[in-house]
Amino acid sequence: EPFQVLSLYGVVAEPGSATTSLASGVHAWEALPSDLRRRVEGLHARHITGQVYRRGGDDLLRPERSADQSTVTPVVRRHPRTGRPVLYVSQQMTEQIVELEPEQSEELLTELFAHLYDPAVVYEHTWKVGDLIVFDNLAMQHARGNVEIDGPARTLRKVIAPIPTLQAEMPTFAGATR
Repeated sequence: EPFQVLSLYGVVAEPGSATTSLASGVHAWEALPSDLRRRVEGLHARHITGQVYRRGGDDLLRPERSADQSTVTPVVRRHPRTGRPVLYVSQQMTEQIVELEPEQSEELLTELFAHLYDPAVVYEHTWKVGDLIVFDNLAMQHARGNVEIDGPARTLRKVIAPIPTLQAEMPTFAGATR
């Protein structure tokens, strides 16, 4: 389950450091052309841990995992608090629309991403020390701009809510109460 609320606080933000972009899945669904809306209703997307590499040949470090974790969700999810539909695909984590062949899936995802990440509706934040952004992580997506190895420093403090809890049973000792 994704975190419900996320905040970012600028601890270090040298001029020219990487920006943070925010895109609204709620707005994307509301503004989605009706023909594209009809094509995605009832479809499901597989999201994987880490990042999906669509561009190929990039120099990003890729984490080594024994197995990727994945989950399948509707392409259009209902926000649990507001009930509003959210276009729930992400360029970095959505691997495929499961009902479609890989090539068809990638074509449809490319159209959805062009709509969701249209620069006219994406907010790009240029950081200064002390800046604070708080957003609904179920309705919004965020992404970091390009980071140069020898470029300006940027350090953000991230706080998430609710904080995940361990599902394991806590041990009880004779006579102890929780």
